[in-house]
Amino acid sequence: MSFDLSSFQPDQLTRQLEDAFRSLSARSFLIVWGALIVCLLLAVLYFIAWCRIFIKANLPWERMFVPVYGDFWQYNIADCGWVFWILVACGIFAAVLPVLLRSAIPVAVLGLVILFLQLLYMRKLAAAFGRGIGFTFGLIFLHPLFILILGFGSSEFSGSLFPSRSAAHAPSKWTCSCGMVNPGIKNYCINCQQPRP
Repeated sequence: MSFDLSSFQPDQLTRQLEDAFRSLSARSFLIVWGALIVCLLLAVLYFIAWCRIFIKANLPWERMFVPVYGDFWQYNIADCGWVFWILVACGIFAAVLPVLLRSAIPVAVLGLVILFLQLLYMRKLAAAFGRGIGFTFGLIFLHPLFILILGFGSSEFSGSLFPSRSAAHAPSKWTCSCGMVNPGIKNYCINCQQPRP
């Protein structure tokens, strides 16, 4: 088998490669910018959903945009403000312990503690809006999508911020004529949409 190199034209091959590269770079440029625009729109929707969650919990939505303060109130909506403070302490320890102990084992243990606390937070956030364990798994694995569902969906805040302070003033549960037991903060039946008697 022999190759005929007399018909080989390096200039033509170079031009073809340059054209292919220009075409590919133009397409990849459009794809990258399109993906960035979609991600930016999704981030804006995510923040708006959190603002709506704050409003559903009767909190000023502006708190969402204050960096650490907003996170504190996100944990309080789920009735686990104490988790926020433990996570802050874990973050400080995770930064200091490897330097002091010269070992990564404490950081791994703190990582497991943080994971457990985040799972607890997701469960309590779902419960604060009257959602079950399936919704909790959605918050764990598809967090932004399920935050959008909480913010823009029909679920209402059924938890109470600072329950020890508001337990005496919490409205009692009521039963509708259809037999559905509704939380005290609802003015209509969850099942049949009839107004509260």
